[in-house]
Amino acid sequence: MRLDSFITEKFNLKSRTYANRIIKDGLVSVDSKTVTQPSKEIIGTEVVELIKKEAFASFGGEKLKKAIEHFNISVTNKFCVDIGCSNGGFTDCLLKNGASKVIAVDVGECALPNELLCDSRVSFIKFNARNLSLDQTKNPADFVCLDCSFISLKLLLKPVCDVLKEGREAVLLIKPQFEVGKKALSKNGIVTDKKAEEFAVVSIEEFAKNIGFIICGITESPKKDTDKNTEYLLYVKKKTHAIC
Repeated sequence: MRLDSFITEKFNLKSRTYANRIIKDGLVSVDSKTVTQPSKEIIGTEVVELIKKEAFASFGGEKLKKAIEHFNISVTNKFCVDIGCSNGGFTDCLLKNGASKVIAVDVGECALPNELLCDSRVSFIKFNARNLSLDQTKNPADFVCLDCSFISLKLLLKPVCDVLKEGREAVLLIKPQFEVGKKALSKNGIVTDKKAEEFAVVSIEEFAKNIGFIICGITESPKKDTDKNTEYLLYVKKKTHAIC
């Protein structure tokens, strides 16, 4: 049996998708060794364990935590929208910082852990964020956070603007590896052209300003491994009377 299928059954996880992601995050051990391959075959005699959880449902929570602390953001009693929720790091961080309600949006199958899905403050929507609007959120959000891969952030800025209240804030993760083009990447998807990276970040800031955001700040996002791409937490506020 595959490792992801095995731990889904053994630990009563929400889905194999969630199991797949926590394995890749290095949170599963087989015979005391961390395994990051979901397809690893398990025969049943191995000792398979979940490694002690991080502070949040995933490492993504550490990223949002840094933004909240660095920019002195309060989400207490706020209605929040988490775009690209994946396995719930941002959503978990929002709840632990006092959010009153979180709509968690992802284009893929739900990978939120059970403890988040069972929380009455959390609602999951499987939806392509490129088309997100008030039709899905029903009400404008007090705060939006976003962490999406394999898509340019420029394609998601208008939907963010559409669902955010005027004068309210958002934290958006800029991932240069999905902005710079293939020529600026190594075979492993690492940005090798730093000028292209800088241009991509500035280009996103300018695009955001042009559609109705004020740029309030930017900082590097935490990362687990030093050999991974540098990503950036962009802190913005929607202008009053913004026309997205």
